[in-house]
Amino acid sequence: MEIPLKYEDLQPDKVCRICLLEQEPLQPITDSISEKLTQCASIQLPPEDIFICQPCESEIDKWYTFKQQVVQAFEITKAILERIRMKEEEYTPIENEEETISYKHKCTKCSKTFPTYGKLRSHVKVHKMEEGYRCDLCDKRYHTAQNLWRHKRRHSENKPYPCPECKMAFPFKHALDRHFQAKHELDANFPCTYCPKRYKVRETLVAHVKKCHSGGASGAICNVCGKICVSVANLNVHLRSHTGERPFLCDVCSKGFMTKDHMVLHRRIHTGERPFVCKSCGKGFISSSVLRKHMRSHTGERPYKCHLCDKNFSLSSAFKSHLKSH
Repeated sequence: MEIPLKYEDLQPDKVCRICLLEQEPLQPITDSISEKLTQCASIQLPPEDIFICQPCESEIDKWYTFKQQVVQAFEITKAILERIRMKEEEYTPIENEEETISYKHKCTKCSKTFPTYGKLRSHVKVHKMEEGYRCDLCDKRYHTAQNLWRHKRRHSENKPYPCPECKMAFPFKHALDRHFQAKHELDANFPCTYCPKRYKVRETLVAHVKKCHSGGASGAICNVCGKICVSVANLNVHLRSHTGERPFLCDVCSKGFMTKDHMVLHRRIHTGERPFVCKSCGKGFISSSVLRKHMRSHTGERPYKCHLCDKNFSLSSAFKSHLKSH
Protein backbone atom coordinates (compact mmCIF):
# COMPACT_ATOMS: atom_id res chain seq x y z
CA MET A 1 0.00 0.00 0.00
CA GLU A 2 1.22 3.49 -0.83
CA ILE A 3 1.73 5.56 2.35
CA PRO A 4 -0.20 8.88 2.36
CA LEU A 5 2.07 11.92 2.44
CA LYS A 6 0.82 13.09 5.86
CA TYR A 7 2.03 9.84 7.44
CA GLU A 8 5.53 9.78 5.91
CA ASP A 9 7.21 10.82 9.19
CA LEU A 10 4.95 8.77 11.46
CA GLN A 11 6.68 7.08 14.45
CA PRO A 12 4.54 4.02 15.32
CA ASP A 13 5.82 3.79 18.89
CA LYS A 14 4.60 7.33 19.68
CA VAL A 15 1.08 7.23 18.27
CA CYS A 16 -2.14 5.36 18.93
CA ARG A 17 -2.19 2.42 16.51
CA ILE A 18 -5.93 2.92 15.87
CA CYS A 19 -6.25 6.66 15.11
CA LEU A 20 -2.54 7.37 14.37
CA LEU A 21 -2.60 10.44 16.63
CA GLU A 22 -0.19 11.41 19.41
CA GLN A 23 -2.78 11.46 22.18
CA GLU A 24 -1.83 11.27 25.84
CA PRO A 25 -1.86 9.03 27.70
CA LEU A 26 -0.94 6.07 25.49
CA GLN A 27 -1.10 2.58 26.96
CA PRO A 28 -0.25 -0.90 25.64
CA ILE A 29 -3.10 -2.77 23.97
CA THR A 30 -4.29 -5.50 26.35
CA ASP A 31 -5.21 -9.04 25.33
CA SER A 32 -8.87 -8.12 25.94
CA ILE A 33 -8.81 -5.18 23.50
CA SER A 34 -6.83 -7.27 20.99
CA GLU A 35 -9.49 -10.00 21.15
CA LYS A 36 -12.29 -7.45 20.67
CA LEU A 37 -10.52 -6.01 17.60
CA THR A 38 -10.16 -9.49 16.16
CA GLN A 39 -13.87 -10.24 16.64
CA CYS A 40 -15.18 -6.90 15.41
CA ALA A 41 -12.79 -6.06 12.56
CA SER A 42 -11.00 -9.36 11.83
CA ILE A 43 -7.68 -7.63 12.60
CA GLN A 44 -4.94 -9.82 14.05
CA LEU A 45 -2.42 -7.58 15.83
CA PRO A 46 1.30 -8.40 15.71
CA PRO A 47 2.96 -9.56 18.95
CA GLU A 48 5.19 -6.50 19.49
CA ASP A 49 4.21 -3.64 21.77
CA ILE A 50 1.35 -1.61 20.36
CA PHE A 51 -0.16 1.44 22.01
CA ILE A 52 -3.71 2.78 22.07
CA CYS A 53 -5.27 6.01 23.36
CA GLN A 54 -8.18 6.16 25.78
CA PRO A 55 -10.79 7.50 23.27
CA CYS A 56 -10.05 4.65 20.84
CA GLU A 57 -10.24 2.05 23.61
CA SER A 58 -13.67 3.41 24.56
CA GLU A 59 -14.82 3.27 20.93
CA ILE A 60 -13.66 -0.36 20.61
CA ASP A 61 -15.58 -1.25 23.78
CA LYS A 62 -18.72 0.40 22.32
CA TRP A 63 -18.16 -1.40 19.00
CA TYR A 64 -17.78 -4.76 20.72
CA THR A 65 -20.83 -4.16 22.97
CA PHE A 66 -22.92 -3.26 19.92
CA LYS A 67 -21.83 -6.43 18.11
CA GLN A 68 -22.75 -8.52 21.15
CA GLN A 69 -26.12 -6.77 21.26
CA VAL A 70 -26.75 -7.60 17.58
CA VAL A 71 -25.80 -11.26 18.12
CA GLN A 72 -28.00 -11.50 21.21
CA ALA A 73 -30.95 -9.86 19.41
CA PHE A 74 -30.55 -12.31 16.53
CA GLU A 75 -30.52 -15.30 18.92
CA ILE A 76 -33.58 -14.03 20.82
CA THR A 77 -35.51 -13.47 17.56
CA LYS A 78 -34.47 -16.91 16.33
CA ALA A 79 -35.72 -18.51 19.56
CA ILE A 80 -39.06 -16.66 19.36
CA LEU A 81 -39.60 -17.69 15.73
CA GLU A 82 -38.77 -21.30 16.63
CA ARG A 83 -41.31 -21.19 19.47
CA ILE A 84 -43.96 -19.82 17.09
CA ARG A 85 -43.15 -22.56 14.58
CA MET A 86 -43.44 -25.27 17.25
CA LYS A 87 -46.76 -23.80 18.40
CA GLU A 88 -48.10 -23.91 14.85
CA GLU A 89 -47.02 -27.53 14.57
CA GLU A 90 -49.48 -28.43 17.30
CA TYR A 91 -51.79 -28.87 14.33
CA THR A 92 -50.00 -31.97 13.11
CA PRO A 93 -50.82 -34.38 10.25
CA ILE A 94 -52.62 -37.62 11.10
CA GLU A 95 -50.13 -40.19 12.41
CA ASN A 96 -51.53 -43.04 10.35
CA GLU A 97 -51.48 -41.50 6.89
CA GLU A 98 -52.65 -44.76 5.32
CA GLU A 99 -56.17 -44.09 6.64
CA THR A 100 -56.58 -41.21 4.18
CA ILE A 101 -54.60 -40.07 1.19
CA SER A 102 -56.29 -36.92 -0.07
CA TYR A 103 -57.16 -35.38 3.35
CA LYS A 104 -54.26 -36.10 5.67
CA HIS A 105 -53.85 -32.85 7.68
CA LYS A 106 -56.05 -32.87 10.76
CA CYS A 107 -57.10 -29.99 12.99
CA THR A 108 -56.62 -30.87 16.66
CA LYS A 109 -59.45 -28.52 17.65
CA CYS A 110 -62.35 -29.89 15.61
CA SER A 111 -60.89 -33.01 13.86
CA LYS A 112 -61.56 -31.65 10.37
CA THR A 113 -59.01 -32.80 7.76
CA PHE A 114 -57.50 -30.91 4.84
CA PRO A 115 -55.52 -31.91 1.72
CA THR A 116 -52.68 -29.43 2.33
CA TYR A 117 -50.99 -27.91 5.36
CA GLY A 118 -51.64 -24.43 3.93
CA LYS A 119 -55.42 -25.01 3.94
CA LEU A 120 -55.19 -26.36 7.46
CA ARG A 121 -53.41 -23.18 8.60
CA SER A 122 -56.12 -21.05 6.96
CA HIS A 123 -58.75 -23.08 8.81
CA VAL A 124 -56.91 -22.71 12.13
CA LYS A 125 -57.42 -18.94 11.90
CA VAL A 126 -61.14 -19.56 12.48
CA HIS A 127 -60.32 -21.06 15.87
CA LYS A 128 -57.83 -18.33 16.62
CA MET A 129 -60.56 -15.77 15.94
CA GLU A 130 -62.85 -17.61 18.36
CA GLU A 131 -60.14 -17.74 21.02
CA GLY A 132 -58.28 -14.63 19.88
CA TYR A 133 -57.90 -11.08 21.04
CA ARG A 134 -61.26 -9.40 21.70
CA CYS A 135 -61.88 -5.67 21.88
CA ASP A 136 -63.64 -4.91 25.18
CA LEU A 137 -65.31 -1.87 23.61
CA CYS A 138 -66.98 -3.35 20.53
CA ASP A 139 -66.42 -7.16 20.75
CA LYS A 140 -64.43 -7.35 17.52
CA ARG A 141 -61.80 -10.09 17.52
CA TYR A 142 -58.31 -10.16 15.99
CA HIS A 143 -55.67 -12.79 15.29
CA THR A 144 -52.85 -10.88 16.99
CA ALA A 145 -52.39 -8.51 19.90
CA GLN A 146 -50.84 -5.95 17.53
CA ASN A 147 -53.95 -5.88 15.32
CA LEU A 148 -56.11 -5.44 18.43
CA TRP A 149 -53.91 -2.58 19.62
CA ARG A 150 -54.20 -0.84 16.24
CA HIS A 151 -57.98 -1.27 16.33
CA LYS A 152 -58.32 0.08 19.89
CA ARG A 153 -56.51 3.25 18.92
CA ARG A 154 -59.59 4.08 16.83
CA HIS A 155 -61.61 4.15 20.07
CA SER A 156 -58.99 6.16 21.91
CA GLU A 157 -59.03 9.92 22.36
CA ASN A 158 -55.31 9.91 21.55
CA LYS A 159 -55.21 11.07 17.93
CA PRO A 160 -51.76 12.57 17.33
CA TYR A 161 -52.23 13.40 13.62
CA PRO A 162 -54.37 16.56 13.22
CA CYS A 163 -55.46 17.79 9.81
CA PRO A 164 -53.85 21.18 9.01
CA GLU A 165 -56.97 22.29 7.10
CA CYS A 166 -59.81 21.32 9.47
CA LYS A 167 -60.39 20.28 13.07
CA MET A 168 -60.32 16.52 12.49
CA ALA A 169 -57.56 14.34 13.99
CA PHE A 170 -56.54 10.74 13.31
CA PRO A 171 -54.83 7.90 15.20
CA PHE A 172 -52.61 6.97 12.21
CA LYS A 173 -50.70 9.00 9.64
CA HIS A 174 -52.03 6.98 6.70
CA ALA A 175 -55.59 7.80 7.84
CA LEU A 176 -54.71 11.51 7.85
CA ASP A 177 -53.20 11.20 4.35
CA ARG A 178 -56.36 9.55 2.98
CA HIS A 179 -58.55 12.23 4.57
CA PHE A 180 -56.40 15.06 3.25
CA GLN A 181 -56.41 13.71 -0.32
CA ALA A 182 -60.17 13.16 -0.31
CA LYS A 183 -61.28 16.38 1.38
CA HIS A 184 -58.69 19.07 0.73
CA GLU A 185 -56.59 18.37 -2.36
CA LEU A 186 -59.28 18.64 -5.06
CA ASP A 187 -59.09 22.44 -5.29
CA ALA A 188 -55.59 22.82 -3.85
CA ASN A 189 -53.48 24.95 -6.20
CA PHE A 190 -50.45 25.48 -3.94
CA PRO A 191 -48.23 22.36 -3.86
CA CYS A 192 -45.47 21.87 -1.30
CA THR A 193 -42.07 21.45 -2.97
CA TYR A 194 -40.85 19.15 -0.17
CA CYS A 195 -43.72 16.63 0.11
CA PRO A 196 -46.86 15.70 -1.90
CA LYS A 197 -49.24 17.89 0.14
CA ARG A 198 -51.19 20.66 -1.59
CA TYR A 199 -53.06 23.63 -0.13
CA LYS A 200 -55.91 25.87 -1.15
CA VAL A 201 -54.42 28.96 0.49
CA ARG A 202 -50.85 30.23 0.04
CA GLU A 203 -50.59 31.28 3.70
CA THR A 204 -51.47 27.74 4.80
CA LEU A 205 -48.71 26.37 2.55
CA VAL A 206 -46.15 28.78 4.05
CA ALA A 207 -47.23 27.81 7.58
CA HIS A 208 -46.93 24.11 6.66
CA VAL A 209 -43.38 24.56 5.32
CA LYS A 210 -42.27 26.48 8.41
CA LYS A 211 -43.72 23.83 10.71
CA CYS A 212 -42.73 20.63 8.89
CA HIS A 213 -39.71 21.37 6.69
CA SER A 214 -37.82 24.41 7.98
CA GLY A 215 -36.01 22.75 10.90
CA GLY A 216 -36.43 25.96 12.88
CA ALA A 217 -35.19 28.30 10.14
CA SER A 218 -37.01 31.63 9.80
CA GLY A 219 -35.04 34.25 7.90
CA ALA A 220 -34.59 32.27 4.65
CA ILE A 221 -38.16 31.18 3.98
CA CYS A 222 -40.01 32.65 1.00
CA ASN A 223 -43.22 34.34 2.15
CA VAL A 224 -44.75 33.83 -1.29
CA CYS A 225 -44.46 30.06 -1.76
CA GLY A 226 -42.84 28.76 1.42
CA LYS A 227 -39.60 27.59 -0.20
CA ILE A 228 -36.69 27.21 2.23
CA CYS A 229 -33.45 28.85 1.09
CA VAL A 230 -30.05 28.17 2.64
CA SER A 231 -29.27 31.87 2.99
CA VAL A 232 -30.82 35.31 2.59
CA ALA A 233 -28.74 35.79 -0.59
CA ASN A 234 -30.27 32.64 -2.09
CA LEU A 235 -33.70 33.82 -1.00
CA ASN A 236 -33.19 37.11 -2.88
CA VAL A 237 -32.31 35.14 -6.03
CA HIS A 238 -35.34 32.90 -5.54
CA LEU A 239 -37.67 35.91 -5.21
CA ARG A 240 -36.84 36.77 -8.84
CA SER A 241 -38.95 33.74 -9.82
CA HIS A 242 -41.96 35.59 -8.40
CA THR A 243 -41.08 39.13 -9.49
CA GLY A 244 -40.00 38.13 -13.01
CA GLU A 245 -36.65 39.93 -12.67
CA ARG A 246 -34.03 38.55 -15.11
CA PRO A 247 -30.88 40.71 -14.79
CA PHE A 248 -28.46 38.42 -16.71
CA LEU A 249 -28.92 38.64 -20.48
CA CYS A 250 -27.56 36.32 -23.16
CA ASP A 251 -25.37 38.32 -25.57
CA VAL A 252 -26.51 36.11 -28.47
CA CYS A 253 -30.29 36.07 -28.16
CA SER A 254 -30.93 38.59 -25.32
CA LYS A 255 -32.83 36.04 -23.24
CA GLY A 256 -32.78 36.94 -19.52
CA PHE A 257 -31.90 34.72 -16.56
CA MET A 258 -32.15 34.96 -12.78
CA THR A 259 -28.48 34.02 -12.21
CA LYS A 260 -25.22 34.28 -14.10
CA ASP A 261 -24.73 30.51 -13.87
CA HIS A 262 -28.01 29.90 -15.66
CA MET A 263 -27.01 32.33 -18.38
CA VAL A 264 -23.63 30.59 -18.87
CA LEU A 265 -25.36 27.22 -19.23
CA HIS A 266 -27.78 28.71 -21.74
CA ARG A 267 -24.95 30.12 -23.91
CA ARG A 268 -23.63 26.59 -24.40
CA ILE A 269 -26.75 25.94 -26.48
CA HIS A 270 -25.46 28.58 -28.95
CA THR A 271 -21.77 27.60 -28.80
CA GLY A 272 -22.33 23.84 -28.88
CA GLU A 273 -20.05 23.38 -25.86
CA ARG A 274 -20.74 20.10 -24.04
CA PRO A 275 -18.08 19.76 -21.30
CA PHE A 276 -19.81 16.98 -19.34
CA VAL A 277 -19.40 13.68 -21.17
CA CYS A 278 -21.09 10.36 -20.36
CA LYS A 279 -18.46 7.64 -19.84
CA SER A 280 -20.89 4.95 -20.94
CA CYS A 281 -22.00 6.27 -24.33
CA GLY A 282 -19.84 9.36 -24.99
CA LYS A 283 -22.76 11.77 -25.22
CA GLY A 284 -22.01 15.34 -24.03
CA PHE A 285 -24.15 17.66 -21.90
CA ILE A 286 -24.16 21.33 -20.93
CA SER A 287 -24.18 20.68 -17.15
CA SER A 288 -23.36 18.03 -14.58
CA SER A 289 -26.98 17.89 -13.43
CA VAL A 290 -28.20 17.03 -16.94
CA LEU A 291 -25.48 14.38 -17.14
CA ARG A 292 -26.62 12.86 -13.83
CA LYS A 293 -30.18 12.60 -15.13
CA HIS A 294 -28.91 10.98 -18.33
CA MET A 295 -26.82 8.44 -16.36
CA ARG A 296 -30.02 7.05 -14.86
CA SER A 297 -30.88 5.71 -18.32
CA HIS A 298 -27.79 3.49 -17.99
CA THR A 299 -28.00 2.60 -14.28
CA GLY A 300 -31.77 2.21 -14.06
CA GLU A 301 -31.83 4.41 -10.97
CA ARG A 302 -35.29 5.77 -10.07
CA PRO A 303 -34.86 7.96 -6.98
CA TYR A 304 -38.33 9.53 -6.96
CA LYS A 305 -40.83 7.21 -5.23
CA CYS A 306 -44.57 7.82 -4.98
CA HIS A 307 -45.74 7.26 -1.40
CA LEU A 308 -49.27 6.57 -2.62
CA CYS A 309 -48.68 3.71 -5.09
CA ASP A 310 -44.95 2.82 -4.75
CA LYS A 311 -44.11 3.67 -8.37
CA ASN A 312 -40.59 4.97 -9.00
CA PHE A 313 -39.40 7.63 -11.43
CA SER A 314 -36.02 8.69 -12.75
CA LEU A 315 -36.99 12.36 -13.29
CA SER A 316 -38.63 14.75 -10.83
CA SER A 317 -40.79 16.20 -13.63
CA ALA A 318 -42.28 12.77 -14.37
CA PHE A 319 -42.79 12.21 -10.64
CA LYS A 320 -44.65 15.51 -10.19
CA SER A 321 -46.86 14.79 -13.23
CA HIS A 322 -47.65 11.38 -11.80
CA LEU A 323 -48.65 12.87 -8.42
CA LYS A 324 -51.34 14.90 -10.14
CA SER A 325 -52.97 11.63 -11.26
CA HIS A 326 -53.77 10.84 -7.64
